[in-house]
Amino acid sequence: MGLVRGVPTEWSPEDIMQNTNVPIGCGEILKIRRLNYKVMINNTPTWKPSQTVVFTFDGQVLPKRVFMCYNSMPVKLYIYPTIQCFNCCRFGHTKVQCRSKPRCFKCGQGHTGDTCNVEEDCVSCCLCSGLHFASSKKCPEYVRQTDIKVTMAENSLSYIEASKLHPPISKSFADIVSSLPTKSVPGGNTVLPGSPSSRTISYKKTVFTKPRTPPQHSKGFDHVAHESLVRDYNMPEPSNGCALPSSSNANSQQTIAELITILIKLLSEPNLSIPSHAANLIRTYTNINNGQHGQVSSMELPQYYKQKA
Repeated sequence: MGLVRGVPTEWSPEDIMQNTNVPIGCGEILKIRRLNYKVMINNTPTWKPSQTVVFTFDGQVLPKRVFMCYNSMPVKLYIYPTIQCFNCCRFGHTKVQCRSKPRCFKCGQGHTGDTCNVEEDCVSCCLCSGLHFASSKKCPEYVRQTDIKVTMAENSLSYIEASKLHPPISKSFADIVSSLPTKSVPGGNTVLPGSPSSRTISYKKTVFTKPRTPPQHSKGFDHVAHESLVRDYNMPEPSNGCALPSSSNANSQQTIAELITILIKLLSEPNLSIPSHAANLIRTYTNINNGQHGQVSSMELPQYYKQKA
């Protein structure tokens, strides 16, 4: 959003749109809004149009100038004003639009500030608990709101996104005391306002809250246990060069020889059933002894069979 001054008040937003050209490389104009200023006429506020116009451009590039009727008009960054409600002391709306309960900007109690008779030494800001009015421009919360508006304008961010970049004001007792002004007394000593030596009466009450129970810390991360779980398993290499691990026990070798013998006998049976999912490949063989012909599956044949040519 850019601010352009010197635009005739007789021009409507449509006339301004038709007679304004944007430099190359910048987005086109999306919206035009003219700013008004207040004039008091017979103790009655009246709003009149000014020659200042706010341009809303497409994109995040603000042109340095726009061209209007053969004139070069400089464009400045437009920053939203910091608006504060004098009914609830919050920001972002005015007293006419407020729907909250009244809150005094002098003492922070539930009444309007116009009816409050608190002394200047006993004022308390309801926004930061400082010793100043909530409507003061030196309030840390007012400064924070102003910085949020600047961040919104410079980075083209929404209010929620810009408020995350500016942390809320702390209301701790240490921060409040450190920001208090000091008074000099005879003898060269300095005291804080509200202390017994400053001779001011305070009607505030100190509220003591029950301390929180410290959280129970869980067990930390065990690196040794984690490494033992995720490490690769190192299979011992056999010494005999085969897939089975070597063993010096003769019984294990005898057991393997018996398994091989049983497997050969099973494969040599002529009535061996073939699984349903196996391919039915038939080969023809001839008996060497009696010259009989027959068929057998594709598994290995005994030694006294030979394949027919």
